[in-house]
Amino acid sequence: MIKYYTLKTNSRFRISFLLLLSVVWLLFSLFDSKHIYFGVATVLIVYFWCKNLFFIKKEHDKTYLLELNWLSLIRYMFWLVWQIFLANLSVAKIILFQKEDLDPKFITFSSNLKHPLAKSMLANSITLTPGTITLNVFGDNFEVHTLNDRLAYLVTVGELNRRIGKVFGEFNE
Repeated sequence: MIKYYTLKTNSRFRISFLLLLSVVWLLFSLFDSKHIYFGVATVLIVYFWCKNLFFIKKEHDKTYLLELNWLSLIRYMFWLVWQIFLANLSVAKIILFQKEDLDPKFITFSSNLKHPLAKSMLANSITLTPGTITLNVFGDNFEVHTLNDRLAYLVTVGELNRRIGKVFGEFNE
């Protein structure tokens, strides 16, 4: 019974993905014969190439990316864009006016995220934020280069960790 449910869920998500690709193609296409043929071929190529990206094995169960907390993901994306903007201002201020605050350092901190995609999202979010670069991820530990103590503190305080955990359902709101 469980295998049947998994197969049914798996098929439902795969069909939804194919329909999503088709709708996106229809929104951006012209409706002449040449574009229809190439559009159908492109949708099928992208579908077969990317269909396994939506299914990630987590221990013995399958975790579906479509089962993420999408509201938390949208909130996180807006919050991250705001943090990137603030970090840009901070780095510009350091470089232009406060060169004495420039004190590059390497830090290592531990994360309690379990999902491999959550860890990847954390590493990429740190790298996207100006003034910080993720150098290495080994297990639950992240090695990061920062421009000064303030940026090092912001990375280790755990707000990124907490927000990403909410997206993957690892932390409650």
